Amino acid sequence: MAHHANLITMGLAVLALAHSVNGRSAEQRWHPLENYMVEYAMSGSQSGTAIWRSRNWGREQVQENDYVMKMAGMSIPTKNRIINKGREIITIDLIQNTATQTENPMFDSIAAKMNDKDPVEFGKEMMRAIGHQQTDEKKSVAGESCVIWRNTQLGQEVCMTEDGLTLWSSTNMMGMAMTQIATRVDREDSGPDSAYQVPAGMTATQAPNMDDIRKMMRGGK
Repeated sequence: MAHHANLITMGLAVLALAHSVNGRSAEQRWHPLENYMVEYAMSGSQSGTAIWRSRNWGREQVQENDYVMKMAGMSIPTKNRIINKGREIITIDLIQNTATQTENPMFDSIAAKMNDKDPVEFGKEMMRAIGHQQTDEKKSVAGESCVIWRNTQLGQEVCMTEDGLTLWSSTNMMGMAMTQIATRVDREDSGPDSAYQVPAGMTATQAPNMDDIRKMMRGGK
């Protein structure tokens, strides 16, 4: 459920490419905005806050989560920061004070599909590929206008601006319902440098990548 709320924004986040891919220039814009920050309030099965930060035309993105998930009578807290830079994904658990680094398994395939396309149009292409359909319905959220995209299979509605920001999402799947709504939008400030870094005194450990996992499943071959 945590990832469903930002499913579309995550679709753009996996394009956070800091280096050239297959000979293509690192100057490719992976998001139409050079910098932005969106703050969210979360309610329902997950209650709390989230912040999405992006800079350098989407090549560096950070998601900060601080919420409690209610499930089967339990309350499970999450407080983390997920940093995307090129192939690198760093997940910082601010409760356990640990950091894990791994490679984005979708990096190469999405970069190849991007192929110098307009980031807005490619974002819409990705949404359709995962089952979202654009509607004629609009909402006003945090002083912004957005258009609703609907995915009946996932039980999700997402409201997107014309420049690729998720302002509102509602998910109802497998008996769990959650709403996430933007409370503040800033297209100039992407946050401090520290938000894009592992906190001082903490070292990120390397998690197995997909190739390593496949080798382990094949008995090390």
